[in-house]
Amino acid sequence: MSSTVKCRVCGENTNFLWDNKLLGKYVVKYYQCPKCQYVMTEEPYWIEEAYSKSINLSDTGYLVRNLLLSNFVSILLFLTYSKASSFLDFAGGYGVFVRLMRDKGFNFYWIDKYTTNLFAVNFEWKEGKHVEAITAFEVFEHLVTPKEEIAELFKSAKTLIISTDLYQDKAPGKNWEYLGFDHGQHIGFYNKKTLAYVASQHNMRVYSYGGIHVFTRDERLSNFKFYLSKLLFKFKFHHLLKRFLESKTLSDSHQIKKESV
Repeated sequence: MSSTVKCRVCGENTNFLWDNKLLGKYVVKYYQCPKCQYVMTEEPYWIEEAYSKSINLSDTGYLVRNLLLSNFVSILLFLTYSKASSFLDFAGGYGVFVRLMRDKGFNFYWIDKYTTNLFAVNFEWKEGKHVEAITAFEVFEHLVTPKEEIAELFKSAKTLIISTDLYQDKAPGKNWEYLGFDHGQHIGFYNKKTLAYVASQHNMRVYSYGGIHVFTRDERLSNFKFYLSKLLFKFKFHHLLKRFLESKTLSDSHQIKKESV
């Protein structure tokens, strides 16, 4: 069954896949793009209800995922950028990842339009502040207008580090848990071809390691450094970074106390 519904990533006409109930009550159509392979819902009219709680309550892996991501990303950034470099966590939720990265010694800042900052207070990103790289974890599957929103992120830094689960070459079936029928927040899904298409549209390279994907046009972040980061992560090199970096845990605390007086 063909459809005239346009792909939200590349604009091509999509093909109807199937429909399924979201949030226990809305029957929603799903489509796949034959060009870039993006899989998406119909226009997400239920999205406001889905975000009545900005953090999905069934996401019990929230904390452990942030710990694992911080360990890998800290190695990659350490190998690529100077200690003085600044970074931004886009859609940073409660600020857990920013706090973890600052505890490790990185100048990380937070931004999120929809969630209260609990753990990275005083380290909100300010408009115009330069950052070398942006992280956006478990964000791409939530984007309502992915083409435009991804383009904006690419304008802001030469490197974008994301996490999202990819489906394989064949279109996903209804049993793929990442579709998130229960919470209704996941409205777009990617495979390797989709990421390659996105990268090509912005003159980027893309590297993947499991659910972590790095888009970059920064020559400092080479394929070799990405491979080395994967290798060092397997050997738990992140535990040794404290020898080379100074944690910001205490200095941040002193700064917050000083500014609150």
